[in-house]
Amino acid sequence: MRICAIDLGGDVDVRKIVSKLGVRPPTAWDEPIEFSAQGKDLLLYSFGALIGIDVEPSKLVEVAQGLLEFVEGGRLGDLEEVEVLEGKGKEDAIYVERMSGEALRMIAFALAQSVALSRMERTMDEIEEEVEKVLSEKRMGRRALKVAKELMKTRHELISDVMILEKPSAAWEDEYLENVYEAASKYLEIGRRYRVIEKRLESSLETVHLLLSFHSEARGNFLEMLIVLLIIVEIALYLLEIL
Repeated sequence: MRICAIDLGGDVDVRKIVSKLGVRPPTAWDEPIEFSAQGKDLLLYSFGALIGIDVEPSKLVEVAQGLLEFVEGGRLGDLEEVEVLEGKGKEDAIYVERMSGEALRMIAFALAQSVALSRMERTMDEIEEEVEKVLSEKRMGRRALKVAKELMKTRHELISDVMILEKPSAAWEDEYLENVYEAASKYLEIGRRYRVIEKRLESSLETVHLLLSFHSEARGNFLEMLIVLLIIVEIALYLLEIL
């Protein structure tokens, strides 16, 4: 059994897409929007991950392109696939003791988190390039503020929207499903990738904060010099008047 996923590039407008598709809205943060397209059942998570279980990748991409209108600034990310096998094996696939719809949904959720993480990894690449450009500029204030805003937005998305470190509700209620989710999360290296992004965020934020601090200090020194200059000019004018 193969499960494939693709990232839509951002949060989906759940209200609009539910109305368009005529399906039931999700009732929990980890519950996907379920719908059918081209004869296949698909799962769409609110943080912008589209999942197909036993669906041809080309068909999933085709459906994803039609959903971009419901994502602000959406763009398709890389397609990710995993193979799910029953039994025990090596690290070439995700193995489960018994195949079931619930187990496949646990793996689908982990894969949805993985493609969302891939989006954030690409975003961090772009932000770090911007930080490098800021470092090479003499006037950095406005651009540094823009980069800081992007960093804070990415951190919020990582922690609040995707909720990378959160397990699906079903995993808390069923030990077998919890084990399946943990196995999928380990296979996709969710925890390690999260920690890497977190460190990259902290490093970039620290750099930008230092740049803004230097900019603020330099601006303050300039204002002080300007005030001193004005005082000198005023004294000079006063001396000219009395002479």
